Amino acid sequence: MLENHLLLINDSYHKRNLGTVPYFQLMDRAQIHVCGVFTLLILLSGFGCKSESVRKTSVSEASQSEADSSAGQKEDTFKIRIASGGGVSGLFEGYTLYADGTVEHWQKWPSQQDSVLWSVKQAPGQVAELQKQLEESGMLKEKTHKTGNMTTTVRYILPDTTFTWSWPMDELNRIPEDLSKWYVQVKQFCEQAEEKAREN
Repeated sequence: MLENHLLLINDSYHKRNLGTVPYFQLMDRAQIHVCGVFTLLILLSGFGCKSESVRKTSVSEASQSEADSSAGQKEDTFKIRIASGGGVSGLFEGYTLYADGTVEHWQKWPSQQDSVLWSVKQAPGQVAELQKQLEESGMLKEKTHKTGNMTTTVRYILPDTTFTWSWPMDELNRIPEDLSKWYVQVKQFCEQAEEKAREN
């Protein structure tokens, strides 16, 4: 009796809520609902993958940009400039050594920019060795700032500071020995670079 009573209740519930909708239509609606949910999940999954791909691409591009920026900064981490001149004309002529091995020979008139006469690429290690000698010699603590009618100047240029030494051209033997020896080495290196530039 209890079982029959439950069947009657169940049958009454289906008739009241489903009316006369055929069974196969109910199944179609259920399949459509399931397919819709499945499609939505696929779209959401695809959006998530696309977002992750975009994020990874952005990170990769940012890393490359930082690497390129670092490379660019490394080439100009320091410069060494030596020059001599003055007198009535005020003309100075000298050399600039770059960290990447580039050597420029230039001249400069008063109130004008450098006029580059030639530029040649030497081994970066040679310039780095000259920098190392300068750093280790203790010359950064030396203060040699004299001028004459004709003056020789040395500038060691870093990103955040510049060291400068100067003396009358005819008084090389009167400046600190470490500085004079180092200056002679730099001059010889620049003369070798000039020979290479003429060959090219």
